[in-house]
Amino acid sequence: YELWICGYGEAEKDIKKLAEVDSRIKWFGTVSRELAISLQRKATVLINPRPFGEEFTKYSFPSKNLEYLLSGRPVIAYKLPGIPAEYDNYMFYIEGDTIKDMSDKIINVCNLSQEDENQFGTKARNFVIENKNNIIQSKKIIDMIKRVTND
Repeated sequence: YELWICGYGEAEKDIKKLAEVDSRIKWFGTVSRELAISLQRKATVLINPRPFGEEFTKYSFPSKNLEYLLSGRPVIAYKLPGIPAEYDNYMFYIEGDTIKDMSDKIINVCNLSQEDENQFGTKARNFVIENKNNIIQSKKIIDMIKRVTND
């Protein structure tokens, strides 16, 4: 396995040190949108490790999840309270909150056949394209405004 990390944050210094001693860790830093999309499509699996223990996660739906689903690759994440059930068939959820729970899920998903990975990722991508596009989401907002202003 290799771990590819893009972006920046509090752990940047530690990640850079780890990448120097473990060649399986690749730190790319901040990358262009084009490179991010390219790396996402090359990955075996994409992971959003946002934990569910924080108060704000009750109302949180990470936009990163939509971006990852659009990649066509399997997505691993925690089932945050703010993620609607309609996404459950398109994401692999980490059960539990330990490092081992996350590790087990990563290994489980990475052990899928290439065909199963591709089918799962394609199904998730199609779900987002067909059901979460800008036209459909805008219509939901307009309909909500109409309901509120007509009552």
